[in-house]
Amino acid sequence: MQIIERFGLSCRRGCQLIGLSRTSFTYRPVPHPDEDVIRERLKELAQTRRRFGCPRLHVMLRREGFMINHKRTERLYKQEGLSLRIRRRKKRASQLRVDVPGPGHPNHIWSANVFSDRCGYLHHWCSSRPNAGRNRSTGRTAGDDSSG
Repeated sequence: MQIIERFGLSCRRGCQLIGLSRTSFTYRPVPHPDEDVIRERLKELAQTRRRFGCPRLHVMLRREGFMINHKRTERLYKQEGLSLRIRRRKKRASQLRVDVPGPGHPNHIWSANVFSDRCGYLHHWCSSRPNAGRNRSTGRTAGDDSSG
């Protein structure tokens, strides 16, 4: 509108310059007389049914006799600032937490960590066997293996 008035252009030429269709430029939305009633009822339903979102409220409005499109329901829902509060799940321990008993004597608890490294055709296997009670590695190596 400012371009048309400022430069004295026609509506057709101004819309063409900014890449807007003339029907979009001259469009005036049609007001719906029942929109205020729907807004109020939507707010009431959202207050009484706090855990219901827009789709379920839309179904309730349709059951009450309002002929309303789901897109219109979503638009009114957003314009009224209605939204569901996201519930955070309570974090719980998956199992009963019990302290792991320590080793009773040397060489009582052992664990193994085996890994491999491949370089070309050689396959190297290495095994470190830390003592779980002392947290030290024995540094044992299984050696080289030339398998495939």
